[in-house]
Amino acid sequence: MNNTLMALCLGSALLAAQPVAAAEVPPALPAIGQQQLAALHWQPLAPTAHERIVLDAASPRLDTGLGEGPVAAFALPADRGTLDITLHSLVSERHQVFAPNVLILDERLQPAAFYPSEAFPFASGRLLQADRLEGHITLTPMPGQQRVYMLVFTRAEDLARVTLMPHPAKVHARALGNQPPAIADVPVVHRPAGTLGLRLVAEQRQGVTPLGVSPSVAAERAAVAPLAETESYFLRAIRTAVAAGDIDQALSLLAEAERLGVTRARAGFVEAVQAR
Repeated sequence: MNNTLMALCLGSALLAAQPVAAAEVPPALPAIGQQQLAALHWQPLAPTAHERIVLDAASPRLDTGLGEGPVAAFALPADRGTLDITLHSLVSERHQVFAPNVLILDERLQPAAFYPSEAFPFASGRLLQADRLEGHITLTPMPGQQRVYMLVFTRAEDLARVTLMPHPAKVHARALGNQPPAIADVPVVHRPAGTLGLRLVAEQRQGVTPLGVSPSVAAERAAVAPLAETESYFLRAIRTAVAAGDIDQALSLLAEAERLGVTRARAGFVEAVQAR
């Protein structure tokens, strides 16, 4: 699912007066105690980040008011322009998945937006990507904020549900342009554990520049070819991800490298896959 779920302007006065829920999603925001939130370790993310998160019994736990369970907590830069976030949860070989919910909080840890599990629908595997639940979020922080926070968790009601995954025979038939067989879809059980992938990109879109940087300077920086160190970093990271069998991360790195103008990234990805 490649459409943006929400474009949210974050301003301290606005958020203090009226928290906002995700577009077309009316449920109440989770009520979480400030002491619980303050006690969490919020993992800081760089403006360009690719994270793989394993949620299990060793993960931090939190009572979100919608059920206690493992959570992932991130601090996002709010002074780098628009934030594009892609979050996915992988379907395991045993047809199990963690159904993510996302709560966005402002700089004072006040709830700003809530994306329930319905905002992360099933996405069939394609190319080298696995079956997953996936959603996209776009945030446009207003000037003056240094960071916003992102909390990922699941709810008790999510654990009582299943996701229906198209039978592989149906997927194969559609890929060939044939009529899919009359086979029941495969139920994917929701579990309080799983593997997440998070991609964060801070983009300087029209009218949005870093604090203290003029639009003309930002444009000049965008026109500069990537440094040799940048190219080396992405080529090395892609090879490492492919060698570890994490093709999903390798593809994310490839997409980001090409966005930054690293022209050798695709050839490096292909060479790494062939060398396995």
